[in-house]
Amino acid sequence: MADMVMCGGWGETKDATEETQEICDAVKDQVEQRTNQKYAVYKAVKFRFAVAAGRDLTIKVFAGEEDYIHLSVFYHLPCNGGKVELLNVEEGKTKHDPLGPFLNVDMTFFNSVRLKGSSLILKCSSSLSWND
Repeated sequence: MADMVMCGGWGETKDATEETQEICDAVKDQVEQRTNQKYAVYKAVKFRFAVAAGRDLTIKVFAGEEDYIHLSVFYHLPCNGGKVELLNVEEGKTKHDPLGPFLNVDMTFFNSVRLKGSSLILKCSSSLSWND
């Protein structure tokens, strides 16, 4: 039976596939630009995904020696162009760091962030309007 993932829900972490590496290769230039580094070693090792209007992927990439980076990538559905979009990069990861979803939020819009239980509470800046 094929792996099933509830729409919007995250699947389990799996070993990277050839397709995972192809997605990583498609965003490598963007990753190097964001991290201001050139990666001689850049090998996808693990991934997990959620299904939305495409695939939201989190990928663990081996970057040489003991260095790993985590990528947040959105793979648009073919009917929407099939574009691969880098959303975020986390550096300084290790082989043993868990691979979880990213919080892809532009925090500049919030003036207060706090954790309450397992919920993240974000308070908008009062100076913002709908036209900002």
